[in-house]
Order: sequence, then C-alpha cells, then structure tokens
Amino acid sequence: DFVDDKNKPLAIQALKHDDKAIIAQLDVEFLSRGGRRIYTSLNSAPLQNDDGETIGVIIGVMDITARKLAEEHIKQQALYDDLTKLPNRRMLNERLSQEQARAIRHHHSGALLFIDLDHFKNVNDSLGHPIGDGLLISIGERLKTVIRAEDTLARLGGDEFVILLPELSDDENQAASMARAAA
Repeated sequence: DFVDDKNKPLAIQALKHDDKAIIAQLDVEFLSRGGRRIYTSLNSAPLQNDDGETIGVIIGVMDITARKLAEEHIKQQALYDDLTKLPNRRMLNERLSQEQARAIRHHHSGALLFIDLDHFKNVNDSLGHPIGDGLLISIGERLKTVIRAEDTLARLGGDEFVILLPELSDDENQAASMARAAA
C-alpha cells in the first residue's frame, strides 16, 4: 500500500473505470516502503474497445518530487529569512496588511514593535560572522518563546526584528499598555 491515506480517495477515484471514465490528471503523494514521500503526477485515460466501451484505464505516473521540493524551497526563500527561518519583510508586510484590515473591520488595536540590536556590528567584527549568526538565531528563538501564538516575529535583515501584535484590545489606551508590557 503506497498511497498516502489522505490521497487514497482521490487515487481510487482516478483509477476507477466505468462507462463514464474520463481523462484525469491529479497530483498524489505516495509513501515509499522506507517512509519517504514521493510526489507524483497521475494521468489516467479510459481504455476502450472497438465498440467504444470502457474496458480499463491507462495510467501514467511521473515522479514530480524534485519539482515539489523546489517549489517549497522557493516559497521558503520568498517568505522566510534564510538564517533564522523567521518570516521575512515580505511576509511581515502581507500579515501587516491583513491585520490592518481586520483591525479596521473589528474596531480593535494592535501594535508593531521594532527591535534593533545595539552594537551588533561589534560582535561580528570581534568574534566573527558565524558567532554573530548564531546569536541572531538564538535571539529569534528566545523572542518566539515570549510572544503569543497569533503574534508574528519577523527578521527584517541584519540585526533588526519586528513583532506584530494583533488584536490587543478594543480600547486604544489598553492596547498601548499591553504593547508596552510586551516590549
């Protein structure tokens, strides 16, 4: 049994053959015996006899694992910082736009915290970039532990981080107080 459970109904439907069989194309995840996911493109077409009756199905399977992994990698690079794996400026801007619209619609306030590490250049200059990179990763991990699940922590680049705190309160003064407490 090589078909992933969540895709089994789709694969079975594509493999069924009856008088109404049509040409179908879908992507299906298979699971290898070793547990590795294999992404495939499944193409099926009815096999008909001389009378036009469907007597079977012809199936073509193409391994598209490399393409799927490349797509995931491109998406990762487009939306996440390579070093810290945190959302990057692009994703932050998308989430900020969404949260602004939500705040206007529901009449609540949020906050945006900007964090700039003072004298970080000295760490890189005196201890080297690998140490500086490790410090940035560590800071990102620590910041993630002190924010809410609905908050967004992003790295803008260099030594700059931003925390988006959505839906703090309907009252602006209370939201400001909550933002100060988070900072």
